[in-house]
Parts: sequence; structure tokens; C-alpha cells
Amino acid sequence: MFSLSSVISEILPCPGCGGNSGQRGNTLCDDCLRELEIIPEDAECCPGCGGIMTGALACCTQCLAEPERPWSRAFTVMHYRGMAGTLIRRFKFYNTPELARALGYLLAGKIRQNKISADMIVPVPLHFTRLFNRGYNQSLLLAQIAGKECGIPVRAVLKRKHLRSHQAGRSRTDRHKELAGSMILKDEFDISGKNILLLDDVFTTGATLHAATLALKKGDPASVKVITLARTPGHSGF
Repeated sequence: MFSLSSVISEILPCPGCGGNSGQRGNTLCDDCLRELEIIPEDAECCPGCGGIMTGALACCTQCLAEPERPWSRAFTVMHYRGMAGTLIRRFKFYNTPELARALGYLLAGKIRQNKISADMIVPVPLHFTRLFNRGYNQSLLLAQIAGKECGIPVRAVLKRKHLRSHQAGRSRTDRHKELAGSMILKDEFDISGKNILLLDDVFTTGATLHAATLALKKGDPASVKVITLARTPGHSGF
């Protein structure tokens, strides 16, 4: 006997392998999920980036090399390599917004697993020219899926002041210098006293999230936590 979920997963198959996920439509099948290097639930994680800790310091060695993190806690779902890297690159650069559902469900699982409470999820914004060229803000799509799953409203309260160059391959110094002051809080939003969960797709040096958090703090929120889909290699423990 066919169930509704099996029929839907045939119509909207696993975006990783194209097979029938046997689950909700357009979600990753069990085989593809096993290919992702998910951060274990019981792992000791760095509060600065969400990656797995090594050693006995307060945060990982890469976070120690960065400016002081302006957020209170960071979370990430998985390591950015292998299938995770392939899926995220397809999502961002190859016009596949339908991947937002499968990836957004992973973020929702992380939020529930860590019992993260927030008054709103705030996606990192794109400059309007990049939004026009790409057709969608991947962080906003992820936030909308995760927010709906977890019952947390999504508010696009930040705006990019100027277009930045792509950050891949740039040094941490260059990233921070270019992104400093690059975002502003929109005048129409009052976030005073709110607990905010700032969401982006990939955590590399944290420069983008740093700039976004400083912009949010001008609105006097109660707290800012950050969550990302993946943490890049080069981090201690990856």
C-alpha cells in the first residue's frame, strides 16, 4: 500500500541522490544523511563557532586567532566538506533553491536538539545586486524553513550597505576589513530586548556574522546567538 509520504517523495525525491527518500518530499534520504559529517549531539563544541572543541581552552584555536566574538553562543550543523560542501555549493551557486527545504530541516533539528530559544531568526542579508543575480537569498530561505519548523518568526531586519567581493579564499584580515560596517539595522524594526538567532549558511572566519552582530547590537537586543549550516575545514577538530 502506498502512503502519501512515499508518493510525495517519488514526486519530490532526495536532492542528494535523486532517489526516493521514503520521507517528506524533497528531503535527504538515509544514505545521503550518512554522507554528511553531522556534529554529534554529545560533542563538546566551541561557543565561538559551534565546531568541535579540541584541547582545554575556552574556545577553539581558530576562534582564538579572530577578534573577540560579539555573540553569546554559536551553533553549527555539520562540517563543510564532502557531500555537505557539494549540496551547499549547488544551493548557493547553481540555482537550486529547492535545496532549502532539505537543508533547512537540518537547521531546525539543530535548534530543537540544543533547545535554542529565540524571539526571531534573522538571516544574514545579501546586497540587492547579488540578490538580483542569484534570484534568492539562501540564508533567508533556510531561515524560513527552520523558523516554520520550530515556530520562530523570521525577520529580515538587516540590510547590506555596499556590495562586497566574494569572501572565499580571502585572508581573515581582508574579510574583517572589507565587512566592517557593511550592514545596518533597518529603521522600521525594533529589536530592543529581543533574543535573536542570527542565521547564515557557512561559517569560515566569522567575519560576516561579526559585522551582522555588531549591526544588530545597535538595536539593543537582549542577546544574539548565531547558527550556521556548516563550519569550514581548517578549524581545530575538523
